[in-house]
Amino acid sequence: MTPQDARFLDLLAKRRPGMVTDVRAILGARYGRSVRLARPRGSVSSIFSFHHSATPERVGVEGALASTWDYHIRVEEWFTGGYANVVTQDGHIYVCALPFSEMTYNAGARWNPITTATCAVGYFHAPNNNVPTAELLQSLYAIGISLDDASGVAGGRPWRPHRALKQTACPGDILTPHIWRMTGVDFAAAEKRPEVYTA
Repeated sequence: MTPQDARFLDLLAKRRPGMVTDVRAILGARYGRSVRLARPRGSVSSIFSFHHSATPERVGVEGALASTWDYHIRVEEWFTGGYANVVTQDGHIYVCALPFSEMTYNAGARWNPITTATCAVGYFHAPNNNVPTAELLQSLYAIGISLDDASGVAGGRPWRPHRALKQTACPGDILTPHIWRMTGVDFAAAEKRPEVYTA
């Protein structure tokens, strides 16, 4: 764990008290092998990407992992899952990988070594048209600003919806405008950055 990872976890726990669960320790047991993957030497997490699971809304650790990591590892047969953080509609955050020192598969070979991915559980696009709750949006924002603060880079790193990195509908027409708004001048890029995201 790097100092950046430790700072991220500390900041996130303070911003979302009682809403953060570190599930890294259970992933190996769940899948019967190690699924942790170190970021390639010389690679730096320079983009924070946001995704949706395109699955029904689920809560709890079982719902979070069934909607994301189970699919990637058991169905797609990837070595690791797609996201460092998974957020359910109740706003609970499941930390699945260290954001700065570990890599997940999330946006393709070009982007994986340099992105830290967060996934919102739900289908925020037609035909399902799930609507993100205020709790989910606040947790996504807390993840983004905690990553920014932990990165040690003045002004933080770019936040991007998945569709800005490759051709995809992810994270959906309903969630994408929130990601762009979070990263804009009213919030993350504001001179006096607010701690709370309001839709």
